[in-house]
Amino acid sequence: MKNILVLLFTCITIVTIVYTYQITNKNEENYVKEVHAHMASIMFFHLLIISIFIANKPAILNNTYVSILNTALSIMFSILFYITDPKNKKLSHTYNALYLFFASILVAEVIDYFDYENIIYLLGIIYIMFIADLTFYKKENRIKLLVSFLSIFIISLSSGVVYGKEYMIYAFITALYGIVVLAYMYYDHDYLEGVNKKNNHLNDSLKYFLDFEGTIIRTLSNI
Repeated sequence: MKNILVLLFTCITIVTIVYTYQITNKNEENYVKEVHAHMASIMFFHLLIISIFIANKPAILNNTYVSILNTALSIMFSILFYITDPKNKKLSHTYNALYLFFASILVAEVIDYFDYENIIYLLGIIYIMFIADLTFYKKENRIKLLVSFLSIFIISLSSGVVYGKEYMIYAFITALYGIVVLAYMYYDHDYLEGVNKKNNHLNDSLKYFLDFEGTIIRTLSNI
């Protein structure tokens, strides 16, 4: 079942990345829509790598030296991304993909440490939220979407009555993270709408990703 879910995540991720590429290269001049699509692509790629490692549980997840190497590579590629000219799209996207890849392995290592591989099913909650965002988002729909996400959040928590306390904790963390990221983007709608330079999609999207090392490096790079 886990491998079937990974295959589904793979298909959704590929379709979203293709969709993001297409709308970014059109002349619609809808930067808000483009950033939301980039954020979904980033999130789906991140979750896909996590799910692949959790489903297959390779031995490297339990290797301390690999963890140290992953951390170093994640930080290195994050720095390289932020010091690269955004106009150099090929290099920016390459560094970003590598940064996300190693950051995702780190998250998979943390999940494996707590030995809760069934979290792979809960990752579908974030997929559902971002698919809904890509499909229905408009400024006037923000409240309706957030209420829908909160409903998903409550349903996920209530199902913990059946599946147990551990499930409830991971459902809480997973759904809350998705809601916070989306709510932050919705709050920033006017800022994104007013952006003049249309070549910083990844930078503006990663602002909402809220990962630990990326947030620190991004903050330092803006000082």
